[in-house]
Amino acid sequence: MVQFNGPLESLYGVDKAHLDLCEVDEKDAFYGQLSQYLSNIARYATRNVQQIFGEDSDPEFINLTLRPRHSMSSLAESSSQSSSAAPLTTPEMEPDDKAAQICAPAQIDYVHDVSSEQGPTELIKLPFIHLASISRNARFFGRTEVLEAIDKAFGLGSPSIPRSADQTGGPEIPSVLPPLFVLTGMAGIGKTEIAAEYLYTRINDFDAAIWIYADTTEKLGTQFLAIAKELRPTSSTETMDVAEARELVKEWLAAPSGYRLVKGESQKTNARWLIVFDNADDPEILYDWLADQGPGCILVTSKYPCVEEATYRFEKGYNVEPFSPAIGTDMLKKLSGREKENESSEASDRIVKTLGGLPFAISQVSGIIRQKHLTLKEFEEWYDEDSKYLHGLKTMTGSSNYQHTISTAWTVEQLSAPALALLQVISLLDPDRIPEEMLMDGANKVKMKCYPIKKYAFFNARAELIHISLASRNMATNEIKVHRLVQAVVRQKMNRTEIEAAYSAACVLISEVWPWVSGTDPTRNQPWRVPIAERLEAHICNLEKLFGTDIRNGEFDATALAGSLFSSYAW
Repeated sequence: MVQFNGPLESLYGVDKAHLDLCEVDEKDAFYGQLSQYLSNIARYATRNVQQIFGEDSDPEFINLTLRPRHSMSSLAESSSQSSSAAPLTTPEMEPDDKAAQICAPAQIDYVHDVSSEQGPTELIKLPFIHLASISRNARFFGRTEVLEAIDKAFGLGSPSIPRSADQTGGPEIPSVLPPLFVLTGMAGIGKTEIAAEYLYTRINDFDAAIWIYADTTEKLGTQFLAIAKELRPTSSTETMDVAEARELVKEWLAAPSGYRLVKGESQKTNARWLIVFDNADDPEILYDWLADQGPGCILVTSKYPCVEEATYRFEKGYNVEPFSPAIGTDMLKKLSGREKENESSEASDRIVKTLGGLPFAISQVSGIIRQKHLTLKEFEEWYDEDSKYLHGLKTMTGSSNYQHTISTAWTVEQLSAPALALLQVISLLDPDRIPEEMLMDGANKVKMKCYPIKKYAFFNARAELIHISLASRNMATNEIKVHRLVQAVVRQKMNRTEIEAAYSAACVLISEVWPWVSGTDPTRNQPWRVPIAERLEAHICNLEKLFGTDIRNGEFDATALAGSLFSSYAW
């Protein structure tokens, strides 16, 4: 390795042969360093050119905005020839950024910024609203603490207080990344509804509001093309490709402006924006689409546990949890219209506990109760008799943006075979505290097809469940937690053979960590067994709850090992 000791030179250590240097794997640490280096080249290009040409350079040249040839050169003809825009403000560089300061891309188009004299036909009318098909849920309930957490992250006060006249122009372009807040949690927990409620109740705090469905790259591209055409209605955007549209939108977000009609006259003004990326379950595909400067705020919803894993740019956020029994009970009574029913609180409390406080499920059940003219007691009886049918029933309330039924909310069919096998076993255990050593220690004795036997296979399967919020993990106690309604749906999707295999596997796994002693051993009641037994007893009891009656009636073939386990626990 040769160091030239150039100004602001940075070195990156790469463990590769010379001919392999150009082959950079995304998993390599160098990949992130290289990405940051190239990003800095573009990020500080304007400042670098100004420094290269010096203070005595033609001011008309210095005040030009740098735009990449592939994305913006087609707009050169339609741009103003005035050069009144101020130079781009950039953040203070970190030490790793300094190498980019002396690098400039080879070919750059120079296009003048839009001038203040330009007519309103070249600017968008404010407020600019692009909300796709998202609507406000008229039956939105609770979540005040989440909405306030977003306000705090975005620096907003009460949404009911309008901005004063001197704020209409919006703040200056900040020199840091726009604040990004992510809502994470399992499907059906209400992330999209919270984001929609936030947007609609805070929309007067922003001059532009944009909603984008972000679950696939294709959807992102289509929507950015549509937004680009709205931002530049008088420019030639018909032949624009996705990359050009993305850069155009991000450029506008970096320095947003438009015009307002004031007493019949158009007045140019700066803008403040809010953009929502909904269902961004793969953060990796979202990075290229995020604005990296500008006076705005970014709200993201994702099943991926971004906050817990401290994912880059997604470190700040809120992991949305199910409703508490008290709030869930209040929601069920109000949405079902059964507040005056006798013993409504007790019945609602039982139903909410069965549903695990999941807002989407409570909303669905409330709709069923209303549409079928059921009392809460009648619903309980029906649910006990045929929960699978009710899980697949769709209510047409028209008040939610969520289109799934309870049985389709979690697409377990798309899981890999090991992850699905692990989830099937977990669905038979107590949902709250599942010891990971119990799932791993006896794995080599499990006969269930595709169950992850090796540690790496288990880690991969566990990560897959966690990344789509079908399970969560307490790393301090090495325990896994799963929602009880997810368990119920997974069990209902299994056939008899799969249930028997998962049951047998669960018995083997528990047996391998159970503190066995002989029934005649006088030490069987010694204290050392108690903490181990207490940690496992909830899972044994759950197996008995699910299969005990069928076993006693001869309708389910329990294994001999299960019999020994249950007997030992009874001692």
